[in-house]
Amino acid sequence: MSCERNGIDFLHDFLDIKPTEIVMFLAIARKKNDPSLPKSEAVVFREAATSLNWQRRYAKIKALAENYRGDLGDISRKSFNIYASFNPRDKLKAYNELKNRFAQWDYEMMLNALAGQYDDAHISKINNEWYSCLQNPKSKSRSEFFLIDIDNNDYDYFEDVCRKCYKLLRTSVMWKLKTRNGYHILVKPFDTRLYYKEFGQQMDMELIHDGLVQVEWLE
Repeated sequence: MSCERNGIDFLHDFLDIKPTEIVMFLAIARKKNDPSLPKSEAVVFREAATSLNWQRRYAKIKALAENYRGDLGDISRKSFNIYASFNPRDKLKAYNELKNRFAQWDYEMMLNALAGQYDDAHISKINNEWYSCLQNPKSKSRSEFFLIDIDNNDYDYFEDVCRKCYKLLRTSVMWKLKTRNGYHILVKPFDTRLYYKEFGQQMDMELIHDGLVQVEWLE
């Protein structure tokens, strides 16, 4: 089986979001893709989308990446990869996590006030905190997939890993995607001991239980 279509065509087939769930979209430019970026810097745009507005939110995040103008200067659109959360997020779980953070901030601000200090840094970052709560593993709605991330472009190697998923890991390969630097394989959750027995720890391959799948890279 060849790799699936990337981008919006893939998302039309892939996304299955319930009314209480969210999918996260991220556009990320890293030094790995743009040597002009400072080593410690990355440009990240994030959008939370529902079953009703995901196409609009995806178009928005792609437009932001394509037209970036910011503190780091004009960054080429070719620097950006676009990702989606491959397990849906639970809005209520994320909201409860955000309330816990608010309680902690209130406590810290009270202590600071008693010490004659004032710190409201968190107040200006609430939107980012909400996105952080949604991406927290605790906010996963359900475990639909594991992801095998292959960081090389050897197609024969990629196909061999796919075959081993069926034969040795005893799982089903649901989606196979070409990425900028390799391949992403989305599989049904399985006994991870089988993975480490077969593959161990490899520099160019990683098993991810909950995270992001690369939807497309800009050219």
